[in-house]
Amino acid sequence: RSPLRQPTRKMLFPPPFRAILIFSTCLVATVAIGKKREGGGVEPPVWPEAFHAVLFQNRSGDLAMVDLYYDYANGRNLNLIQGMHDQDEGAPGNLWDVEYNNGSTYYYHPKSKDCKTIQMPVGILKPNWLDGADYLGTEDTDGYTCNVWTKSDGFIKYWEDVKSRRPVKWIFGSGMEEQVMKWTPNETLSDPHWQIPDFCFQNERLVDPDVERVEKTAFTVMRMIAWMLGAVY
Repeated sequence: RSPLRQPTRKMLFPPPFRAILIFSTCLVATVAIGKKREGGGVEPPVWPEAFHAVLFQNRSGDLAMVDLYYDYANGRNLNLIQGMHDQDEGAPGNLWDVEYNNGSTYYYHPKSKDCKTIQMPVGILKPNWLDGADYLGTEDTDGYTCNVWTKSDGFIKYWEDVKSRRPVKWIFGSGMEEQVMKWTPNETLSDPHWQIPDFCFQNERLVDPDVERVEKTAFTVMRMIAWMLGAVY
């Protein structure tokens, strides 16, 4: 009796099940690289409703580390910005940028107790803010093979790791680039960290939401994108 015939008589997966197995494997592979669009391309990502991202920010040579806390369910977004020169003598210190879905943004330095208030006609970015973006294909960047999208006539360019679907970086037409150093879904801050300090209501300065002035004050790009995309609250 030949041992080679044993697998033929007792097949682990009969033909119909082998076909299902092959189809399932292909399906998993497709999901792993992103959901395919009708007509080609890959569907853009949808952000989780809460996450913490550590970003390396480059604004045309002005460098900073940013802790971004996104909390869509509670209608708020926080950027803790630590600039390269924030601790220099005479510098105002780290910048806190707290945004709410009613359009209110508080832009303050705890060290210098300086505060600006900006009232925008839009809320924070929605999790599906990349809907409708144009898929540009894949590209190797920062050691990852990425899906790449662009939106708003090229103002936004977004890279996402093909395997993990984790964001890798994004670039904006204002000259700002952010590399994603760490990405932790479902992590947010407790309520006390979102409390606006008293000095914001004592020394508050109201800033008009004009794009040119916003860029000059290094205003958060996420709010700017929401404004451009018309994410009205």
